[in-house]
Amino acid sequence: MRRLVPRVALIVGMLLAVACFAGNPGTAEPSAPLTVVALHTLEISPDWVHLLTFLPGNRLLAASWREARIWDTETWTCIACLERDGGPGGVVGVSPDGTILLIHTSAGEVAVWDAASLERRSVLCPLEGSHRPRTAFSPDGRLVAIKTRSHDAEIWELASGRLVHILPGDTSSLFSLAFSPDGRLLATGTGRIEGTVNACVVRIWDVTTGALAVTLPAPAIANALDLDFAPDGSALTASGTYGILTFDTATWTQIQDIAGHRAWSHGAAISPDGRLLASAGDEGGVRFWDRSSGSLLAEFPLPEKVSAVAFSSDGTLLACAGADGTIRILGLP
Repeated sequence: MRRLVPRVALIVGMLLAVACFAGNPGTAEPSAPLTVVALHTLEISPDWVHLLTFLPGNRLLAASWREARIWDTETWTCIACLERDGGPGGVVGVSPDGTILLIHTSAGEVAVWDAASLERRSVLCPLEGSHRPRTAFSPDGRLVAIKTRSHDAEIWELASGRLVHILPGDTSSLFSLAFSPDGRLLATGTGRIEGTVNACVVRIWDVTTGALAVTLPAPAIANALDLDFAPDGSALTASGTYGILTFDTATWTQIQDIAGHRAWSHGAAISPDGRLLASAGDEGGVRFWDRSSGSLLAEFPLPEKVSAVAFSSDGTLLACAGADGTIRILGLP
């Protein structure tokens, strides 16, 4: 793993494209249209971006399997670039406060690195095989959930390196992990299509005991590729191959089914105020939904597949990563 070095990136254009949509035709009381403006275009190595997040201190991090870059969101200059030297390595997680990086090393381990000094602190866990792990930090940064085997998830304590729980899966593939805002629950999403058999389920685990609390069948979306809790913890959104489902976390009943995309939906994000849901996928472009009504508010077309989306902490920006390594910054009201 090479050290972090400063690198300046040019701001590419100030695109003035605007996308507006007045809501679904069948909605009795359509939501107000949303104006979306393209602001900036950033570049990372032409590869699939699997990690995209805004960090404290006006920073944006994007990571592909070739490199990770951090931009200053006030000047939109690239302030750091972390490249990997061969093997399956790469940044696979970042703590909520932005101080810790999880790196999948070329030796097949998940290592803990200090994000400021770029010194390796410890090896959190070994991995079986050379697959790329999926990770999620608890809101307080104390715990890390990792997909380390084909079908299981594990919860590790970051400070001690102690394995806290093994959460057993089944024969389905584990695609996604998400902690609830209070850190008490962990959601895991799976999927598999074999002929007419669909094993897509979302499981809810008690983080304290490691016990399975709820199992939510989700055949409508085929594969739960992304999971997002609402900021207040009142709902859980699962986006997948064929749509987006929302569950009420008080009753764990399904309250919304959005057939949002004609192709795989790889990422979704809920705005910090809980009002909007942004989704994107293989067909290109980003769609913005009213979470309360399920109405489509705006659709912003893009020329390539979108692998990840992320809201800024104030909800005025949305970053979306193209499969070609292009990061576009969209402005919202």
